[in-house]
Amino acid sequence: MDQDEKRIKVLLVEDNSINQQITCEFLQSMGMSVDIAKNGLEAVEKINDDKQLSYDIVLMDIQMPELNGIDATIEIRKNPLNNSLPIVAMTAYTMISDKNKCIEFGMNDYITKPIDYTKLTRIIETWIKSEKKKYIINPETTLNKNNLIEYVELLPYIDFEELMKRISGNIAILMNLFKNFFNDYHDYGNKIFDAIQDKNYEKARILVHELKGVAGNLSAFELEKNSILLEKAIIQKKSDDIQRNYNFFTGSLNTLLLFTSNIEIKKEINNNEPNNDYTISEIKNIINILESKIDCHDVSAEKEYNKLKDIINLKEMFDDIKILGDSLDIFDFQGAKLILNKIKRSFN
Repeated sequence: MDQDEKRIKVLLVEDNSINQQITCEFLQSMGMSVDIAKNGLEAVEKINDDKQLSYDIVLMDIQMPELNGIDATIEIRKNPLNNSLPIVAMTAYTMISDKNKCIEFGMNDYITKPIDYTKLTRIIETWIKSEKKKYIINPETTLNKNNLIEYVELLPYIDFEELMKRISGNIAILMNLFKNFFNDYHDYGNKIFDAIQDKNYEKARILVHELKGVAGNLSAFELEKNSILLEKAIIQKKSDDIQRNYNFFTGSLNTLLLFTSNIEIKKEINNNEPNNDYTISEIKNIINILESKIDCHDVSAEKEYNKLKDIINLKEMFDDIKILGDSLDIFDFQGAKLILNKIKRSFN
């Protein structure tokens, strides 16, 4: 048996690119070979084309386009050769009835999202053939604490250390995850708002539910918490609760989007005056006044913000200024403070 044959071969069936990356990196760090299917239909085709029956286990998402996880499992089990292939459901649903449904339709086990990777390891060890268990590697991730300094502004919104353990401390993967998050979800706040306005609550719930799973996998606990609250309000169709929780949700989403879009880009602002009527010193003074009002959760901070917005007309800072205003509009003072600190550093 050569080295590749000794490795555990996993078919990961997951339509979300961020969840794919994180789970794939974890499995590979344990010495496993990973093949990816983007939906249930693709999974059925890969398994049926696998004449050598080389897959040791399938990790199957439930909610997917083309063909969902349960229907894909039913199709896979139609071939008697696949009856012994372990299939593990991955879903954000936590009800016992959901687990029972997965087992009833041919799955072997069940793990909830966000994935607990210690639990996932135990499940894989339970279902793979005993002779392959010895080839599982227990990765030791040594985090460079200096990396925490570079990303310190993310810490109120992301458990950075937990996320880095999931991706084996790989900064390049982290950068790619942030890039994908911004590209995939920068317009989700508007999509959800439009669905709520149209009273298309099921569409709104699905969008929030997806983002909740991604936030959990990114260890973005603030966004995950607000997603849970918003999803609950949407299910209950309580307008006041929906509006309130949507405001909290968009505050945490926008703040995370800001940092994930800019973390690689160190925007340098030269010493030219942003506005000929104000010196750098005067602008810093306005920023300091605004900062003190934000620290006190003073609603009059909006007045100082408007001054700052009128003064700073640099194209490079347009997004930062806009999100600062959005945060103040919904009284997200913590998010506003983080963004203001970023603007402040640009003038130091």
